This record gives sequence, structure tokens and C-alpha cells, in this order.
Amino acid sequence: MRYSLIMARFSEIAIKSPPVRRRLLKILVENIKKAFKENKIAARVYAKWERVFVETKQIKKATQILKHIFGIVSFSPAIKVELARLEEEIAKYAKLAKNKTFAVRVKRVGKHTFTSKQMEARLGSIIAGKTKSKVDLSNPQITFFVEIRDEDAYIYFENIPGPGGMPLGSEDEVLCIIENKKDLVACWMMMKKGCKARIYSSISIKPLNKWMYGDVKIIEKKEAEELAKYLPIISGNTLTDGFIKAESLVFYPLFALTEEEIEEIYRKINI
Repeated sequence: MRYSLIMARFSEIAIKSPPVRRRLLKILVENIKKAFKENKIAARVYAKWERVFVETKQIKKATQILKHIFGIVSFSPAIKVELARLEEEIAKYAKLAKNKTFAVRVKRVGKHTFTSKQMEARLGSIIAGKTKSKVDLSNPQITFFVEIRDEDAYIYFENIPGPGGMPLGSEDEVLCIIENKKDLVACWMMMKKGCKARIYSSISIKPLNKWMYGDVKIIEKKEAEELAKYLPIISGNTLTDGFIKAESLVFYPLFALTEEEIEEIYRKINI
């Protein structure tokens, strides 16, 4: 499959006011650019109101990186075509449905002379005519997703989950003192919330490395002691562990979680 770009989606960002949304999208785009630069991926990254687009020839490598960018809820490698050529392009890929049941899902943004349902029927007819395959809207073996945005169309076949959350660095600073696995999980959860993490650790934090695309700093003990005087401290303690002694505010992201739930998050961090 020759994809021309990756289309990324977000959720929490979308509910913000227009000025805040613009600020968050700017941070998200910068974080993606930073991630690609560190991993030597050549790409053009830009945001439109509802999507972030990544134009690159290194689709497979870019996909692995996007799985670890906070703020992205899902993304899809896609083929971009002019709307006028959509039916012609769908006919080229109709063979993917041969000997399979299929469905077509269309989403539109902008003004058009057709509805989404009408376009689904039109494209479905082309695929069925080329392959003799049957439509199954409940449980298709392959789905042709089409997103029409004004005079452009994007064809894709999968939605890859992202971590969700907010762009890293979009919220205030917190101090993560990591002494064990649960502290590491707690720090990751605050990073997912967009916090600027200042991390002092007495153990290896290698699992966090692939998530640090944004405003994160690894600090020494002396700096951590100074920051602890005025920054919120992040603790991995649970209800069973109890509270820690500290002069400043302490957040407990894991406080109500079970050991099994914490272990599940830790496995996700390591993916």
C-alpha cells in the first residue's frame, strides 16, 4: 500500500475554546516534529482545525513514534486524492475486498452536492461491481474509510490507537521523584495530562524514554530539593501505602487504583 501521509486525531483538545485549541495544536505539532527529528524521520507536520497531518515517506517508522505522542487519540496512514478522482481511486483498491465482505464509511467536512450515505452507496457499488463481494455493515472483513474535506479525500483502512491525553508541556510543572515502579507510572500519568515533568529518579526510567517528546527535564538531586519547595510532588503511593511527608502539595494519581490496574498501565508504558 502506498500511503501518502498519516492523519492524526485528537479528542480532549477538540473541546477547548478556539484560542486554547490553537495553542494546544501548536504544542502538539512541535512535539511531533521533535520526535521525528530525534528519530531521523523526514516529514512535514501541520495542523488543520480537526486533524494533524504528517506527510512522510517513512510511514512505518513514523507510525511507531506516533503511538507515543500524548494528545493523539488515534491515527491512520492514508491516501490523499482530489475529490474529483475519488471514485477512480477507489476502483484501484477495490481488489482488497475480493473474496471478503466489506463496508464503506464516509465522513464529510464542507459543502457538497451529495450526502455521506449517498457517497457510501456510490463507492460501495464500485467495489461490489469490481469484485462481486458482498456488503456487511455489521461485521465487515475490510472497511474502506473515506474522509472528505472540501475538495480533498483521504482513503484509509485502519484506526491505530494513540495514548490520548493532552500534549506534553501544555500544563503546569510538576516534580516527579521516582523511587519505584509505581512512582514511574504516576509520572507517566501526569505526563499524559500534559504536565511539564521535572524528573529526579534513583532507578532506571528507560520505559519513559520513548514518551518524552515535549517539555520534560531530567534533574539532579540538588535541583529536585529546590523544586520541592514550590512545585507539586507526584507520588506513586496508593491507599494501601498511605501519604508521604512533604512541605508542598502532593498529587497521588494512583491512589484509588489496585496493584493489577497499576501493572496494566506499566505494561502499556513498555509497549
